[in-house]
Parts: sequence; structure tokens; C-alpha cells
Amino acid sequence: MSRALITRPHVLSVLVLVLVLTATYAGSLGHNLMFDETGIILGNPILHGLGHIPEIFRSDFFNLKDDPIRSYGLLYYRPLTALSFAVNFHFGKVDPFGYNATNLFLHVAVCLLLYGFLVALFRNWIAALCATLFYALSPAHTESVTYLSSRGDILNGLCVLLGLWTYRKRKYFLTALVYLAAVLSKEIGLLLPLYLLAWDWSFERSRPKELFRRLWPCFLTGVAYLLFRIFVLQFPAGSSDFHLKDALLRFFSMGGPVLDYFRSLLLPETFKLCLSVDFASGWIDSKVWTSLVVYGCLLCAFWIAARHKGPALLGWCVFFIGLAPFMQLVHFHAEWAEHYLYTPAIGLAILSASGITFILTRLSKKWRVVFFFLFCPYLFFLGHVTWQRNDLYNDPEKFYSRLAASDSPYAAYGYQNLGSLALDEKRFAEAVFWTRKAIALDPYSEINYSNLGVCYLRLRDYPSAFRAFKTAYKLHTAKEKGGVGYLTRMGNVEGLMGRYRIALRLYEKALSRKPFYAPASRQLLSTYEILGRPEKAYSLIEQWLSLPYKDEDKAAWIAWRLRSFYRAGRLSDLLRDLALLKRYSKIGWYRDVVALFEGRLSPEAFIENNAMLPEEAREVVLMALVVQGKTAELRIQLQQNRDVFSDKAAQSSLFTKELLIAEAAV
Repeated sequence: MSRALITRPHVLSVLVLVLVLTATYAGSLGHNLMFDETGIILGNPILHGLGHIPEIFRSDFFNLKDDPIRSYGLLYYRPLTALSFAVNFHFGKVDPFGYNATNLFLHVAVCLLLYGFLVALFRNWIAALCATLFYALSPAHTESVTYLSSRGDILNGLCVLLGLWTYRKRKYFLTALVYLAAVLSKEIGLLLPLYLLAWDWSFERSRPKELFRRLWPCFLTGVAYLLFRIFVLQFPAGSSDFHLKDALLRFFSMGGPVLDYFRSLLLPETFKLCLSVDFASGWIDSKVWTSLVVYGCLLCAFWIAARHKGPALLGWCVFFIGLAPFMQLVHFHAEWAEHYLYTPAIGLAILSASGITFILTRLSKKWRVVFFFLFCPYLFFLGHVTWQRNDLYNDPEKFYSRLAASDSPYAAYGYQNLGSLALDEKRFAEAVFWTRKAIALDPYSEINYSNLGVCYLRLRDYPSAFRAFKTAYKLHTAKEKGGVGYLTRMGNVEGLMGRYRIALRLYEKALSRKPFYAPASRQLLSTYEILGRPEKAYSLIEQWLSLPYKDEDKAAWIAWRLRSFYRAGRLSDLLRDLALLKRYSKIGWYRDVVALFEGRLSPEAFIENNAMLPEEAREVVLMALVVQGKTAELRIQLQQNRDVFSDKAAQSSLFTKELLIAEAAV
């Protein structure tokens, strides 16, 4: 930004924006990961550090653990957003504070850039500050800032402002770099050239030849991105299920939802999440006529602005362009969400700055006093509602209770997560109650039945657990083949009921469908050991190690055999497998296992490094301390984790052996 912005009023404005935003959003810093944040961050192994950067740039956003690549989220290629999560994980592991602070920092950066942009447009720092505060404090942005998965929306807003700023400064190749960052952050970044055209139309009206000279670097960047995405990554560029009539009906059903968007920005509620849209069934539906009236009013306002050009026209263009991808011409879920407003609201901030400038420069002092008398309490109202929403995020039980009681299509997720919270706190009967509530709202959700199975498993009601997992399996296989996870869980329940041979058949069925599925293979090996046939398990491992499986799978089988040798007291064989694990030292978990057994890594550091696998980490620590003969540290571990170990021993006869060995050693 220019030196003209480094003056006392502008420094004061920057301090006000930073302090107000920090105070408003501070309540949510460090809130637990929610919804698909867990899957995107914790369930995506390539984000666990900075060692997989090339893989991040060739994988989809939802590259979930234990799923084939691109099995979910086929339309989402957002490597820059994913890379930012990897940086967060590198420095803070699973501590949510760093992720929240990064989102807040990016939101502050957007607001400061917007302030500078408005000052450049209107030459009035008071109007720029008021409009920026209106944008910054909008409760609609809570979903973008506090909900970590929406970081792509903040990055897109940042790129739109940077793109307009660099284009205005005639830095066209720098604008192309910003465009590249935009499309790598979120797919709607492809629209950046339209914002630049809107700038030109609002202020310059360049000839086509001159316009092409300015924009060709961006067009070339966009074409290169699409070619790379479609032909190199083989990611689809859009939906294959597109019908023009249905698309137009959806578009002409969005008049009411557009009014809801304005309501969310101007008169927000304390709690609001994604909503579904009731689309028109035909052209004579009242929703179509409502939409025509709404669109007509907006077009009239746009036409008035177009007659005068300037900032007001730019504001309407930014709003319309930003909202266009979410008008359901291409159908996707959620059909209505507040985080879709993050970039369109920049256009409304420009419009509000235009109106405030008119009040401050054209009207009398009396009207200026009236304006501030009304506007300051309104800003306080926006800030208070935003603070309340952030406070909800920091109390998961209160948040999910509000969600469950709302009219959101995700209300079932509220009950589902209330069940998960109760399960984590060992309130198992309550967990069953909430999960059944979720099933009542969404009876075709396999996840709900899977969670119900886990609840019954913890209650040791094994027949009910088996029925729940079986229902989840049927719901899954009704949509697609596979269901290996549910087959494995059904096998686990059969094993807990002592029906080991039935369990073996279920594990074998899972492995016949997905030969490299690690949970089923490990359970198969464990069942052979329980049946007194460990040599059968060892021979299977030798067979699998000779086949072209992934290193992660081979290392997992060697690690399983190492634990089996430990249970059998075969120390020399254990040390031999420990040496074999060194071949897989590029894999963080197994590198740490070897370092722990060799005494190069303390138990505390091992548990901290592997915070995503806390139970398994503590179990490996027990083995290492027994092998090393460190009885004092072993006694401490047994005392600190007595409840956890007892609970695990009640579910696993093999771990019971390991626990008895550890207790005997002290």
C-alpha cells in the first residue's frame, strides 16, 4: 500500500480493526475440530507435516485415510488451502489454536486490505473504516472464520482484493500470480478475471485490444489450470449430471434465499447454519414469481449504478459475481450457507462505503450526527451477535444442541455429535439416546448406525452392536460395493462374543474386496493368535511381505508381528523385527517406534509426536519400557493410564496379555 496510508488516522484505523476483530473472535480460539474439519485435517495423512507437499498438489481436498485417492470430493482441488493446514499441523500438531489463529489472521488481513482499497477509492478514511467494520463484524462471516474448513473462502476473498489492487496498479503479471493462488485455494477463484473486467467497466472502459493486453496473463493462467486439472490430475471440471431446465428452475427458485442472504448480513440471528432450498416444481410456482420480483429489484439498482459508473457499480458487480456460483445452476450441497457470502459481502462493503461517503460529504452536520447515532449501536449489535456465535463454537454441547433444534438440514448432525460427545465422556446410555434421535431424522445414514454400533459396543451389548454395524453395511452396499470397514467391525463383535471362526470369515471377506485394508488384515492375524495358531499368522505375513503392497501396510504387519513376539516372550525375534522396521523409517510412526525401543526417544516425546494415536502410543510405550527394563517409568505409566488400560483389556484378550506382562515386570 502507498505511503499515504501511513498517517495517524490510518494507523488508528488499523489498530481499531485489529483490536475489535481480536476481541470479537477471541472466544472461539482453540475450539475443538468440528464436522468435516476432523476428516479434512486429522483423517488426511498427507497433511500431517510438510513431507508430502508434492502429493498435496496432486491430491483432492478430501484425501481421506484408508480411502482410495479421489474417492470423495472429486470436484475439490484446493492444494494451497490444504498446504496451509499442513503448515498448521507441522507447528501445532492437533492443537486447534493454531488453525483458529490462522483463520483469524487471514480475516484481519482481508479487512485491512479492504480498508486500504476503500481509502484509495473514496479518499475518506472515516467512510472506509465504517464500511470495513460493517464487513468485519458481520456474523455471517463466523462460518468462514471460525469454521476451519471454510478457510478457502477467506483465501479467495484475499485474492480478489489483491487481484483488484494489483490490476489497479498496472501490475498485470503479479495479478496473474494472484489468480493462480486464487484457483489453488478454491474453485471459485476462477472468477477473478470477471472482477477485473468489472473494475475496468466501472472506471476505465478500455478498448478490447487494451483489455486483452492487460488480461492475457490471467486467461493463460486459467487455461493452464483447467488443462492441468482435467488432463493431468484427471479431476472433473464440473458435474456430469447437468440438465438446463432443472438448472434454470433452481436459479429461479433462489429469490427467497437471496433475501435470506441480505437478512443474514443486515439483521443476523444468534445461530444460523446451512439450510436446504425448496426448489420450484414448475414455472408457475410462486417461488419463480418471487424470484423474478427480487431479481428485478436488484437489476434496477444495478442499472442505476451502471448509469453513473464508479464505486457503486463495482460494488454491485462484486456482489453479483461473488454470489453467482452459489445460485444453484450447478446443484450442490449445502444449498444455502452463510460462508458463501464472504466474497460477495466485499461488494456490499463497497456499496456501503459509497453511501457513507455521500452522507459525510453531501449532507448537513445534523444528518451526519443522526447517521453515527444509529450506526454505532448497529455495529455494536453486529459485534455482539458475532461474539455470541463464536462463544457457541467454544461450547460443543451447546453448539450441537442449537443445531439439533434448528431447521437446518444438518440438524441430524447435531444429534449425531451430541452422541459422540456423550460417548467420549463415557455416558454410553445417553450416547445411544442421541444417536437414535439422529437416526429418526436421517434413517438412511450409515454413519448414524455405525455410531450406534460403537455405543452398544462400549455398553458391551454385542448383539445390538452387531445389528447396528450390519445395518450400516447394508446401507453402504446399497450405494456402492465395499463396506470393508463394517465387515471388519462385525468381525470384531463376533470375536468379542467368542465366535472367532465367524470373525475369520468376515475378515477374509473384507480382504477379498480390498486386499490392502490394514484394519481387517491386523484383526485376521490377531484372531489366528487368539485361536492358538500364531504360526499361521506369521506365514501370512511372510506371504504378504513378498507381494507389492504399500510400505505402510508392510510396516504395519511387521509391527503387529513384533507385538506378537513380545506377547510370546520371543525377545530375539522381537529385536529382529525391530531391525526390519528401520527400513520404513520414512514413515513417522515406525521411525518413532524404533527410536523409542532404542532409547533415542523418551516415552513423553513419543506420545506427543503421535498424539493422533494416543491409545496405541501408550501401549507401545509399555512394551518398550518392559524390553528396556525401566521398571520405575513403567510403574508411572501403569498408574497414570490405569483406567484406559483396564478398558482396553476388557475389549482385547491380546492386550490383556501385554498388560499382565507389564504388571509382572514391576
